[in-house]
Amino acid sequence: MAIWRLLIQDRLEKSAIERANIEVSQEEVDEKIAQISSSKGISLDKLKFAISKSGISFEDYRQEIKKGLQKEKFLFKKVMPLIPKPTDEELKLFFNTNRDKFENNSPMSQISVLSYFSNSSSKIKQAISNPMMMIDGVVRKNQLITAKDVPANIFQIIQNTPEGSFTKPINTGRGFISYYVKSKAIQNLNSNFEMVKNQVELLWLQEQRKKAMKDFIDKLKDSAEIRIIRI
Repeated sequence: MAIWRLLIQDRLEKSAIERANIEVSQEEVDEKIAQISSSKGISLDKLKFAISKSGISFEDYRQEIKKGLQKEKFLFKKVMPLIPKPTDEELKLFFNTNRDKFENNSPMSQISVLSYFSNSSSKIKQAISNPMMMIDGVVRKNQLITAKDVPANIFQIIQNTPEGSFTKPINTGRGFISYYVKSKAIQNLNSNFEMVKNQVELLWLQEQRKKAMKDFIDKLKDSAEIRIIRI
């Protein structure tokens, strides 16, 4: 794609996000950065050092994280409603035409976790900071989780969290949950649709989201007055 096309797309996306009044708090940025450092298995200080070594200031890095979160919220608010829920027939067709994407990505990993659940996000954070302490209002439970047991996006978060680490607090709509990942075991099974249905739907949704975003931007281009000045 030509540079000028990328610049136009970037400008249209920024304008659309601004018009939608998408706000991201400093706390959300901090939580995202903490999640990134946790997924990499390094401390926040080491992450900051790695960022500085790459020639980027930490403040610029925070701004990029904020832009990414704004785009995620925009997609959820404006683009995701445009995507109809897939039928089982559509997902089975997608699975059969993309079977190689599910055979080797360990979708049937069994992950041993200790889950922490509470109605209060602050109590979940307190429990994460003091994992050996029993916190009033926080329920703990040992679980063995596969892709069939939790929503696909949550399973992906757990999969991407290193052993011996906590996931970020997740808002389930009924409260907040965080998983302490104890160990992971991969089952080398020949995938079938029912085993990996959640993973199939997640990948299908990712591809549909890209297409919906492209269609959304194309419509913005059609309605925008774009003038290219060549020097």
